[in-house]
Amino acid sequence: GSIRLYKSGNIVHVQTSNVKEYTLLVSPDHFDFSKPIIVFTNGKQQVDMMVEPDVATLLKWNSIDHDRTMLFGAEISIVVK
Repeated sequence: GSIRLYKSGNIVHVQTSNVKEYTLLVSPDHFDFSKPIIVFTNGKQQVDMMVEPDVATLLKWNSIDHDRTMLFGAEISIVVK
């Protein structure tokens, strides 16, 4: 499968091909956690939600990536419809 993503502010447009689900990793460096995150997948709105910083997510992805420049404060799991 493949995924292409375009982001503008807290709005994310995702185009998928042969993908059933994906996880959007959200960094406070790139998203405003005080506003809702809106995600469109293949032209359909699938998410409109506030996210809270989550230490467990931060630690999980840091242990996987071992990269201090990629700090993710939240994750959003999305099933492609």
